[in-house]
Amino acid sequence: MAGMPVGTKKEEIKRCFEGFGELVDVFMGRKKHKSGQKFAFVKFNNIGDARTLQDEMLGLVCCGKALSVNVAKYGCNKAPIPIPVLEKTALPNAF
Repeated sequence: MAGMPVGTKKEEIKRCFEGFGELVDVFMGRKKHKSGQKFAFVKFNNIGDARTLQDEMLGLVCCGKALSVNVAKYGCNKAPIPIPVLEKTALPNAF
């Protein structure tokens, strides 16, 4: 996520995201995002559908600022992260 105010503490980020699931870790970047904003990575455990979770976080305000939230594309070792997505089951024909 990006867009947090300068000086935001790790504990503040945890409070903003703990309602979305089992929070495992928060890593705050020392540099700035390519847009010039401060950024952090928030890691959850047992997330069923990462894209749905991302959608639920749309418009999240933390420490008075609207955050830009997206699913990480790469892990710490630069390997692509597989994004778990729950399969949609076909509904029976209503007709």
